[in-house]
Amino acid sequence: MKFIQISDTHLVGPGRDLFGINPAQRLTQCLEDILREQADAEFVVITGDLSEDGTVASYRTLRSLLARFPIPVYLTLGNHDDRGNFRAVFPDASFDSNGFAQVAIAGSLARVLLLDTSHGTRGVESGTLCRERLAWLDAQLGEDPGTSVVIGLHHPPFAVGIEAIDRIALADSGALHDVIGRHSHVRHLFFGHVHRPLAGSWRGIPISVCYGTSYQSSLGLLSGSPKQRMRGPAEYAVFLINETDVVVHFQDFLYGYAAAESRMEGAHALDG
Repeated sequence: MKFIQISDTHLVGPGRDLFGINPAQRLTQCLEDILREQADAEFVVITGDLSEDGTVASYRTLRSLLARFPIPVYLTLGNHDDRGNFRAVFPDASFDSNGFAQVAIAGSLARVLLLDTSHGTRGVESGTLCRERLAWLDAQLGEDPGTSVVIGLHHPPFAVGIEAIDRIALADSGALHDVIGRHSHVRHLFFGHVHRPLAGSWRGIPISVCYGTSYQSSLGLLSGSPKQRMRGPAEYAVFLINETDVVVHFQDFLYGYAAAESRMEGAHALDG
């Protein structure tokens, strides 16, 4: 089974750039690379921060870019998103009974559950999973305990060691772990939000995070390190799942053989 994770597209309205980057052009390059290199993927998920500013115009840009993409795409939200504007442009997207952008995807060998961690209040950058969202997750995990599950969401529920990110992580991660801990068939968690790739485990559960398709963040592990934004790299994640294993590859579409920008341009650091 193969599926693709895209994250942090940070789209803006037509004619605008973001930190010297055209996010729509970046996402176009990403989708083209997926069709060229991963055309056998069962589906694509985008793990939040679809928009930079939550505007209707930015979501219309996303809808236009996905309109002719032949692989199914599932969407959830991050802290930069606006649930109302998203729903206005994507009324046919998947929502749970409480109106959150949460979806259970049935793959050929595993189920993928996407969680909506958007706080819903403009300017609040940390993530949340309220009682209703956690109840949805618990119910979904209880439906088919014989099938493996991987879970995707925008905000990591743990400290990654980067102060600027750790201040705006998922709140009350213990409640999420309490739900997941009741279900032994959860095999992997994946996230966005960090704008950097990382891997490891959270309370014994394997995790991964991929670069976004828009700007990236400096590592900044020293205390007090300033947050810097970079033009590249840019990538998506390829998940390969069989009966016993989950393997995650990271595909850098920006610096590959079809790159539209040079490595030197992509590595140029921008002021935070």
